[in-house]
Amino acid sequence: MRTISKLLRLALRGVAGAIFAAIMALLATLVFVYTVPAIRSFARMHESLPTAVIEDGHTVYCRMRYCDFRFPLPPECVVEHIGTVQGGFDTIDGSLRISASSGASLDMRAYAQLLQQRGFQVEAPDAFSLFAGSTRPLGGSIEVSLDTATTATIRFGYFGDY
Repeated sequence: MRTISKLLRLALRGVAGAIFAAIMALLATLVFVYTVPAIRSFARMHESLPTAVIEDGHTVYCRMRYCDFRFPLPPECVVEHIGTVQGGFDTIDGSLRISASSGASLDMRAYAQLLQQRGFQVEAPDAFSLFAGSTRPLGGSIEVSLDTATTATIRFGYFGDY
């Protein structure tokens, strides 16, 4: 009888230990999920955000207090002007004007293929415009419309989940 009660006590201690470990893992996950944005926000507290900058001449890097969003520019283009960028902690809206660097026309079909290769879902109703939504991270959007054969306006936005 005593051996059964000892075994029962040991089994209950093991179950209690497993429950405790599961609760601690859940708490650690919750702390990580809810403090990382705050830490990122604190690190970026003195920066003027949101902002959009051009990385390596071919990627638009949108920085917000909690999130980042990147998208490629069309091949063989140069940014003429970055328009007004506005937003909040995890949102951004802005525009930029691009032109073909070689003087040739901008190819919307080639740009649509590039966006698809980078994980965007693309809708291209015609050769003069396109709309793309990001899948990683979810929430980004790009709308491109040709102004002339060699220039285009890109409107971009992102709405995060923090």
